[in-house]
Amino acid sequence: MHPALSLHVLEKLPFTLRRLATGALNGSLENLYKICHRIDLKSIPSDQALLFLPVFYETLDPSRIPNIDDLDLSSMPDSMVLAVKSLCKLGDHDIPYDIFPDLWPRYWKWTQVFHAYIASLPPSPRRPEPKTFYFTFMGFIASFENKGCGAVVSATPGARKLIAETWSFILNVDESSSLRR
Repeated sequence: MHPALSLHVLEKLPFTLRRLATGALNGSLENLYKICHRIDLKSIPSDQALLFLPVFYETLDPSRIPNIDDLDLSSMPDSMVLAVKSLCKLGDHDIPYDIFPDLWPRYWKWTQVFHAYIASLPPSPRRPEPKTFYFTFMGFIASFENKGCGAVVSATPGARKLIAETWSFILNVDESSSLRR
C-alpha cells in the first residue's frame, strides 16, 4: 500500500483535524462532512488536505459495501453515504498519480455499486445527483489518465463499458441543458 494511504499519516494532522479524521474513520458522517467542507473552503492547506487520503481510502473499504440482497432502497446506509462522499471528494482534487494503483480497486468497486443502484435510491441530501456522480467519476479517471494510469483502468473488467455509458449519460445531460443553446 502506498505510504500516503497509511493511517499513520493522520498523526501529522493537528489535534483538532486528527479528531475529525478519527471520527470519520469510525463512521461519523458529520465529521466526514466537516472534513470535506474545510477542504472545499480551502481552510486547510492543500498539503494538509492530502493527509486526509487515508480517511477516504478507508471509507472505500469493500468490506463496507452492504449486502445488496439486504439493501433497503428507501434510504441510503451510512456506509454508502461515506463512500459516495469519498468518491466525490477524491474526484474533485489532484491526487498524486502513484497512489492510483492502490486506490483504484476500492474506487472501482464502490463506483460499480453506485452505478447499479443510484437510480433506485430515493432523492435525498445524502445521495448525489446521478449527474454529479458521473461527472466526478469521469474527472477522477481523466485526472489519472493524463498521468499514464489508463492501462490500469482499461484492464479492469467492465470499466470501459461503464466509461462509455457515463459518456452517453453526460452527453444526454448536456444536450438537454440550456448551456448548449
